[in-house]
Parts: sequence; structure tokens; C-alpha cells
Amino acid sequence: MILPDITNSITNVLQSVTNITAEQSVHFTDKITYWLQQTGLPPWLVIVLIATIPILELRGAIPFGVLWYVETADPVMTWGQVILFSIIGNLIPVLPILFLLEPIRTLLGHIKPIGKLLDWAYARAHKRGKDVIERYGWIGLSVFVGIPLPVTGAWTGSMVALVFDIEPKKSIPAIILGVIGASIVVTAIVKAGFEISRIFSYQTLAIAVVVVVIGLIVIRLLKKKKKEV
Repeated sequence: MILPDITNSITNVLQSVTNITAEQSVHFTDKITYWLQQTGLPPWLVIVLIATIPILELRGAIPFGVLWYVETADPVMTWGQVILFSIIGNLIPVLPILFLLEPIRTLLGHIKPIGKLLDWAYARAHKRGKDVIERYGWIGLSVFVGIPLPVTGAWTGSMVALVFDIEPKKSIPAIILGVIGASIVVTAIVKAGFEISRIFSYQTLAIAVVVVVIGLIVIRLLKKKKKEV
């Protein structure tokens, strides 16, 4: 009974994401992206703004743009335009972080809430980037930014470059390359998702997701058991 229930739940999610329209749902991403879409701003500007948001960045902007503006009955943008404006938006915070954050910290760091927030951000960046930067330098920074995960990206990458004092003439090209690389990875995943959804039914995709998740859990449990032995 549990497996069919999980399968049905995932099927419903897949259907809601693929069939979403502006009128039908406000849940396919978070409230910020929905609000931006409803403001009446030009689609390209909505994409740019979403890509500037921490955590979302282009890994959120590209699928958002494709779902809302490309793969619709009346498309208003192309894949290339969505990718381009996502890259532009994702790069907007880079220069302010690299050149303005440290002066801001010096000026306002004595204010307790601001100081705590900045200390946390610096410590987090140091922890995230320590291994890769110490081993590979600015090349590692590019790879770090290019992995489209919530703990990586242009925001964290810029913080890492600042914390580890990587000079801008190296860090800026590395971050740009990383953002372009991330856009390629995210686009490939989104494109593959659309192609798979055209070939397989939602039920098949849901079962595949369940099998993969169960497989990962089993592998993790086996590894844990092996360590205990």
C-alpha cells in the first residue's frame, strides 16, 4: 500500500509541474517568483530578477522561464533568451560582493545583527570552499560555481573568492565560466525532463523516482552497516 501511495503522490507532483499555468497554480516555485511573474514586468526582466536571488540563481530561473515563457501554448521567449538572461541575472551580484561587501562589513559590522549575519556568511563560505580552493585555486572556484546545487553558485562562489582573497582578475573570469557551465548543466537537465515527459507516462516517471530513491536509501544503509562492521 505504501509504494502505490508514494507513486500516486509523485505522479500528482509531476502532473502539476508539467501542466502548470499562471491561472492554475501559485505553487510551482516559491512566492517570490510567482509575485515577480504577476507584476506585469517584461518576461526577460522577471528572469533576470529571479536569477539574482540567492539559492534560486539560474538553477531556478531557467526552469521557471522555460515553464512560463517557452514551453507554453503561446511562447514569448526562446530557450536561448531564457538562458542568456538567466546568466546575466546570476552575474549581477558578483561585483557588489567582491568589491563592496568588505567595506560594508568594516562600516556596519559593529551593528550586532549585521555583524552576526556577515560573520555567518563568511564562515559558511570558508567552510564550503576550503578544500576545493586550497587544492585547485581559481580553477576550483570555477568548478565550485559550475555545480548547480543550493550550496554552490555565483553568490557563494563570490563569497569564497572574497574570503580566500582570490584576486578579481582571476576570480571574475572563473565565476563567469562557472555560471556558464552551470547554465549548460541546468539546461540539459530541464531539456531532458521535457523529452522524458513526452516519452513516458507520469505513472512510469513516478515509479522510476520511487525506485531511485529506495535504491539510494538502501545503498546508504549498506554503507553505514559496512562502516559499523
